[in-house]
Amino acid sequence: MLQKKYDVASKYYSQAADLIKKTYGEGSEQFAESQRVLSRVFFMQKQYDKTEPYLLRAVKIDEGLMGPDSPRVLMPLAALCSLYDSWGKVEKLEACDSRLIGVLEKQYGENSPALLSVLDGEAKALRRLGQGEKAAEIEKKIGAIRTSAVNPD
Repeated sequence: MLQKKYDVASKYYSQAADLIKKTYGEGSEQFAESQRVLSRVFFMQKQYDKTEPYLLRAVKIDEGLMGPDSPRVLMPLAALCSLYDSWGKVEKLEACDSRLIGVLEKQYGENSPALLSVLDGEAKALRRLGQGEKAAEIEKKIGAIRTSAVNPD
């Protein structure tokens, strides 16, 4: 049976993050990863306000290390978007998804099937924000990507 010992996990991962920070530095990829891992403890408890700072820090560190469009930014940025979706922060979700799409496009191309799930989330967020025209444009792009994936010629 899965035991949810969040206090123990929080203490353990916080101590690990402190040790990693002392060993590798606050701007290291190891510290960024420790922040992303630590965020999961709070995310699982639905303590979204406590989750956000860890993910923002991880994104910022990875951007500083590799640049804002680096593949390294994808994982913490995707986790941040997932947080905003779970938290119901639609405006932040839309901005996050838009940013994630930009990074994904640079990595995989503007018409890659790798974009589909994020584009779908972006369209839904835009609809919830009352921006139906923008959502329709994205849904059109989703259709075009799906069509080209099925008929690559």
